[in-house]
Amino acid sequence: MIKEIRKKPLLTMLEEIRILLMKRFYHQGQEVSKWRGNYGPNIQLKIDEFGKDMRLWTMVPSGGDVFETRYGYNGYKVDLATHTCTYSL
Repeated sequence: MIKEIRKKPLLTMLEEIRILLMKRFYHQGQEVSKWRGNYGPNIQLKIDEFGKDMRLWTMVPSGGDVFETRYGYNGYKVDLATHTCTYSL
């Protein structure tokens, strides 16, 4: 579709691209309105997968808003106040 639009004069091309984008945004908005939660279906599947493994993690308070999370030999420092975490301990 874009290939045919590119053959047109500049102003016509830009106008048709604008209309094409408006239609696309409208249809995407319709799909988003069907979502059950705050996330899309693909992200929700990932959250559900992580939720299954979450019960195997342990959390140890380190003081204040700082925690250490452990899963087997992997550990991460999580600071809730600054919304940061380390990659591994």
